[in-house]
Amino acid sequence: MARDIHDYDSLKEAYGDLLMFERFLGLVRSERVEEFVIQLKRDIREYVNRVSDYRIVRDELDSFIELVELPDYTSGYSEERALLWFKMYRSYRLFDELGCSGQFFTTRVRLFRRRGCWYAYHFVSVDM
Repeated sequence: MARDIHDYDSLKEAYGDLLMFERFLGLVRSERVEEFVIQLKRDIREYVNRVSDYRIVRDELDSFIELVELPDYTSGYSEERALLWFKMYRSYRLFDELGCSGQFFTTRVRLFRRRGCWYAYHFVSVDM
């Protein structure tokens, strides 16, 4: 049974499950549990080693900057339309207005063109 790891939260949950199973694996010997742990490790490895459309340029304690390549179909977009696409599909928004939630949120986006494609410096902070 493959695990659906598609974002940071599901990766964090998978690591938590892996830690729990590895702690108790010595107490309970089961072939099904061992197979589950092996598959979970494969799924985590697959997600971590995936080809990505962004890379972290700068990382600090409570913020980071990532360089994001927008999809090829956005190359014909104007800057305003590319920014709108970015805000709809890639930016982080705060859903908890109380603060101290640990959520990512976009603080700034700087778009530019390189080799006919749109790229963005995505400035992200953590709500602490």
